Amino acid sequence: MARGAVIPRPQEEYVPARPWKVGEKGASPNR
Repeated sequence: MARGAVIPRPQEEYVPARPWKVGEKGASPNR
């Protein structure tokens, strides 16, 4: 549910900003 709600999820905030980091955290569901 944190795909578009990166407000309560500071760790997923850098996910959309770093699309090449698909091995960090929450990058898989983001794709």
